[in-house]
Amino acid sequence: MVAVDDYGAMLDQFTLMSRRWAIKNVVVTVPLDPKSDDEVVQVYARAITPRTKLLLVSHQINITGHVLPVRQICDLAHAHGVPVVVDGAHAFAQLDLRIPDLSCDYYGASLHKWLGAPLGAGLLCVRKDRIAPLWPLFGDLGVPNDDIRKLNHTGTHPAHTDLAILDAIEFHEQIGIQRKEARLRWLQPYRTTWTTRLRGRRNLDFHTHLAVPGSSGPASADSFGANGWAAVSSASLVEVPAVEHPGRTAGVRGGIWRSLNRTSLCRRVLQRSPFHPVGTHPELSGSI
Repeated sequence: MVAVDDYGAMLDQFTLMSRRWAIKNVVVTVPLDPKSDDEVVQVYARAITPRTKLLLVSHQINITGHVLPVRQICDLAHAHGVPVVVDGAHAFAQLDLRIPDLSCDYYGASLHKWLGAPLGAGLLCVRKDRIAPLWPLFGDLGVPNDDIRKLNHTGTHPAHTDLAILDAIEFHEQIGIQRKEARLRWLQPYRTTWTTRLRGRRNLDFHTHLAVPGSSGPASADSFGANGWAAVSSASLVEVPAVEHPGRTAGVRGGIWRSLNRTSLCRRVLQRSPFHPVGTHPELSGSI
């Protein structure tokens, strides 16, 4: 089971497994503005069946910044005998969390995002009793079958990446995870304000939730087509990557060290974005 809001590369992997092993992927949709965490949990509860073998859940949705109630979802899945994979790419080193507290079976994270380590560095936590049944991608008979290091063999290892991770951890600890999360939560109302100013425009569809319990982190806007994305990307002091899921999304993320110039951002988006009527934009078809 996956959600349409999960990271595109994760969805691609599940699609690949479906093609190869004839696995049926059940796709749910997480509500953009749920009234409570339980509303999110119930989305997964309604979709679980006795045939469900694995559940993927994003700790924090990269498109919306929505922090999901992972522990409740894990408890629900385990009550049905379903293991849970948590995609923690955006939550790790952004939120004050303890992975064991989530009660998940597998937790994966990118270290280059909020920890600031080099590209290519990641983290994988596997529950002890789940290690032995896993097949590694590369054969390595140098460690016991129940040792997680069997999953870390990728050939000649880039030692410089590991050395840089130590520096990233040191810098992260100098800031402090509590201060880091507090800063990002403090910025949340600013993000909500600028998106509110632009809501209702005909070719800008925002995927930023307004008030979700337990939410934190990046807000993002979905502007249909490359022109809308270019309009948002022209603003200063923000990171604006283009994501092809769903539609073409411009992710606007203010860093912990800078403020978001809301007035400048709104003005530039309005000036540079061609407001095509809904249904007439050449790249609108097929967008969600």
